[in-house]
Amino acid sequence: MADDFNPLDFASGGLRLVDSQVFTAGGTWTKPATAVLVLADVIGGGGSGGGGRGDAAGTTRNGGTGGGGGSRSRAWFNAADLGTTETITVAAGGAAAAGGSSADGTDGNPGGLSSFGSHLFAFGGGGGRRGLAGNTSSGGSGGGIMSSGITGTGLTAAGGRPSNVGNSNIDGNFGGATAVTGDQGYAALWGGGSGTGQQAGGGAIVGDAGISQWGGGGGGNGGGLTNANNESPGMAGGGNTVTSAGNQRGGGGTAGAVNGGAGGAGGAGNNLRSGQGGGGGGAQDSGTGGAGGAGGIPGGGSGGGGAGTTTGGASGAGGRGEVRVYSYG
Repeated sequence: MADDFNPLDFASGGLRLVDSQVFTAGGTWTKPATAVLVLADVIGGGGSGGGGRGDAAGTTRNGGTGGGGGSRSRAWFNAADLGTTETITVAAGGAAAAGGSSADGTDGNPGGLSSFGSHLFAFGGGGGRRGLAGNTSSGGSGGGIMSSGITGTGLTAAGGRPSNVGNSNIDGNFGGATAVTGDQGYAALWGGGSGTGQQAGGGAIVGDAGISQWGGGGGGNGGGLTNANNESPGMAGGGNTVTSAGNQRGGGGTAGAVNGGAGGAGGAGNNLRSGQGGGGGGAQDSGTGGAGGAGGIPGGGSGGGGAGTTTGGASGAGGRGEVRVYSYG
């Protein structure tokens, strides 16, 4: 049962937990004969970051941007309103994206949809944008409870619906948006946090990826290389715990250091939290860029690959989703 819910709360009403199932792959849920109330908890897949650009020294090379985290939906149902069985769909995380060899990297891949029958859905995060030759790029935005996140572009990417427009940092059921200015990711409540973007010119990034209170954290951006061959580290992935200081970014997978350091994998979630975002790989001025860290399970977005000479780093894979079903009778 979820850590923030006490099954004994139903004791005065004569109800108790009669069945608990956690699905890490698709399957079929069968309703217990004694079930009266059912709690479903559904988490979408995390998007993968983009692969870093690889090219010769003296050129501008950007790292791949971070993938967005998957959303989380939770709802109560009267058991009588559910079928005898319900189909369970568990999302795959976005597959890792390759770095470029004397070329741009590869765009990250979006996380998939998880669902409890036709009753409850959680959408995946968007993939990060590939590392380019100097263009400004947004990270992948977080999935929302009504639509998927958006793969990173050269424009501000709004979070999955229900969503505000632009990059306003407002908690809600939509996924975290991601800004075109290439700075930090944005936070969310039930939607996924957004990945970090990349500023034009291959320079250092302003901030880390966005957290989500309940959904998956966003992935950190891979470090870039300027035309003067100055290296930048990756950025940290978004976490899954808000502190008393009200942190909204970072706290997930560690940032990859310069000279091709790999980004750290995002921490796994538990019954209370979803997975953290992976950290971005560091740039490498004399070899392959650092690999991005994998997104934490369930729902964490992965880190982007760092820029390299002449091969960019690959991103990590996004964290898969999960479906949890608790029955009371």
